[in-house]
Amino acid sequence: MRHRLFPAIAILVTLVVCPPSVLAQTDSRPSPSVFGGAATKSSQNLNITVSVAEAYDQDVTDRSGGVDLQIFQGRGSYTTFTPQMDFKSGRGRFQVGITGGSSVRYYGDLHEAMVVNHSVGTGFTVQLTPRTSLFLNEGITYSPALFYGLFASTGEAGAGDTVPAAPNYVLNSKRSYVYDSKASLTHKITERAVLLFNAGFQYQDYTGHDTAYPDLRTHDVGGHFLYSLNRDVKLRLGYTYKDGQYLGAPRTTEHDFDIGVDYSRPLSRTRKTTVTLSLGPTIANGALSQASSLDVGRQYRLTASTALTHQLGRTWTAQGTYRRGMGYYVEGFARPVFTEAYAASASGFLNRRADVSLSGAYSTGESALTGAPDQFSTYTADARVRFGLGKMWATYVEYLFYYYKFNSGIQLPTGVPPYLTRNGVRTGLTLWVPVRHR
Repeated sequence: MRHRLFPAIAILVTLVVCPPSVLAQTDSRPSPSVFGGAATKSSQNLNITVSVAEAYDQDVTDRSGGVDLQIFQGRGSYTTFTPQMDFKSGRGRFQVGITGGSSVRYYGDLHEAMVVNHSVGTGFTVQLTPRTSLFLNEGITYSPALFYGLFASTGEAGAGDTVPAAPNYVLNSKRSYVYDSKASLTHKITERAVLLFNAGFQYQDYTGHDTAYPDLRTHDVGGHFLYSLNRDVKLRLGYTYKDGQYLGAPRTTEHDFDIGVDYSRPLSRTRKTTVTLSLGPTIANGALSQASSLDVGRQYRLTASTALTHQLGRTWTAQGTYRRGMGYYVEGFARPVFTEAYAASASGFLNRRADVSLSGAYSTGESALTGAPDQFSTYTADARVRFGLGKMWATYVEYLFYYYKFNSGIQLPTGVPPYLTRNGVRTGLTLWVPVRHR
């Protein structure tokens, strides 16, 4: 039984958590909705979405070195079943978000069904005083896809978010649990000045105690000071301390300094542009060798990130992200990596019953402490068209491309080939059940 390493074009049954609406809307007019009717603004929403799709993946992998292909690393068709739940409540001083989802595959040729992943998350924001708010979030993901964390995200974190499971990018059948906790405290000093304190903890626990898949524990804590020069421009100064440790390996520490600018300006009643820019030095300390904690190396790097969101009218939004950073602890690696990552996406409505989403991402980098250049590169692209069949039903077709290549300087887990090209196609049916809207 051969497992396909990266379901590159596994017809990804897109789990639509809730009916799509204009991503950011500044007027009170109803927005289009694929599922029929107008998307309404409610203070409390509970949606259940179930998608069933036929998927096909064509994977080309490096079969050298005696690596046995798994079921996720070959080519073939399968059926996917993806239920998901999303609850949002934003009444008064307390706002809460709860999400949950699963992905199951059935391989007809093998007469085998398997659970690919699960995820559940909950978070809330509470206004402690008129000037102070607290945000807490906890997420658990079962079997997130290896290496997916190399890509930069174009979205903002929210209540109920989890580490992405990314079932389209699954590589092997090795299972793990990722526990992700986040907290932040925001205090408004004056009308122009704001203090933000944040902390995070993440623990990845691999099942089976396989030495090729060491457990990973990371922490971070920091603070930022934001000052508004005017209604459109904010200056940001900050510092974050991070540390991480793979089971059985020395600990790595990191000091990040951040100098940034946030720019947000409405171009009209229906269009708005938001730009954020961060720049600063990073100092990282850690062992250069997995075998010895005495061979300690120190790296000085310049890190940067920028994000752009632009509304193209009432129904289209474009986003772009660039991230150059050090100390990223990504599922599948035995050390932190230094990466440069780019991501872009666009989405909108063709008419009231048809929407389109396009996305692409690219990442390249190396081991954070050894500094050997160009040790890996990876990129992906996704295109989806969805058609509403009624108030609760929609059908869609999707194409996925995924590629990665790792040089010999990167240590990969057992059973993961150093090279993969995946093309995938999915076509399916989505049922949206609005359980509660008020």
